[in-house]
Formats: sequence, structure tokens, C-alpha cells
Amino acid sequence: MADDCLHTMEKTRKSKVKVSVADATKITASYRTYLLTEGKQPATVFKFCKEHGFKETEFYLHFASFEAIEKSIWKNYVSDTVARIFLKGFKSEFNEWLNQVLNEGKGTGEIAKRPVLDQSYDRIFWFHLMFVLQFWIHDESPNFEKTDAAIEKSVNLAFDLIGKGVLDNAIDFGKFLYQNSKN
Repeated sequence: MADDCLHTMEKTRKSKVKVSVADATKITASYRTYLLTEGKQPATVFKFCKEHGFKETEFYLHFASFEAIEKSIWKNYVSDTVARIFLKGFKSEFNEWLNQVLNEGKGTGEIAKRPVLDQSYDRIFWFHLMFVLQFWIHDESPNFEKTDAAIEKSVNLAFDLIGKGVLDNAIDFGKFLYQNSKN
């Protein structure tokens, strides 16, 4: 009899494990499908969950809002893209292209020749590219306006670093980063 009771309890526990719980992947896929078919965000989380067969509490286990799902989707796109870039040797191709551009700039006098700094340009510009990607991942501004501003300010600073007049752009860029780090 004790064995029957244990067997029944084990069976009950296993059946509870089989209950379908919506994971973040299922919720994200449902959300993407909804956006593609309806062309807009769902009206409410409750209605969205009901229409897609999972509980509202399951939704909130993974996401605080529809905006959080969208942010997750963009982060995944960027992560996948960065992973592919690294896997395909993008960094070495980037450095090869960059060195060609820098050598042209040095030849025309647009880029100042700095013996110590010249050896670091490939790393500096690689970090710049990674900075822009990271900034973009976390940018929640409409139309990625803050990313556009970050690109403009950081590119101006980069060109000033390899050219002339760095101080003004360094201060401007520093203020921009400080003002946006509070968000």
C-alpha cells in the first residue's frame, strides 16, 4: 500500500511537470507573429496571453511589458550579428580595411602621423565599433535618436583624435555620455 501511495505521488508530480509553461522563446515568437499579422502591438498583455494560450503570470515571469520583449528581440539580433561577425573573421577584415583607409589619410595629410598612437588605431577603432553596437543595444529612444547622436559625437571625436582639435569634441562627447548614463 505504501508503494502504491508513493507511485501515485510520483505520477502526480510528473504530471504537474508536464503542464505547459510558456517560456520566453514561445512568448517572443507569439509576439513577433502578432506584430507581423496585425501590424501593431497587442492592446493588453491579458488579451495577448489569452489569444496565445498562456497565462498572464507566465508572461510577467519573463517580461515586464511589450517594450521589454522588443528590447529582448533587438538584443538577440545584435548578439547573433556580433557572433556571426566574429565567426566570419570580421575583425581581421575590419582591421585590414581600416589600415588601408588610415594609410590613405596619412598620405593626404588628413590624419596626423603619431608614432605611438598610430600603432593603436586598429584597437581604438575596433573598440569604437563595439561601443556603438553596445550603445545601440541599450538605446530605447524613438528611432534610435540617441544612437545617431552617439555615432555623430564619437566619430567627430575619433577624427579629431587622429587629426587636430580634440579638446572641444572630447568635452562635448563626455557631456553627452554623462547626460545619458542617468537613463
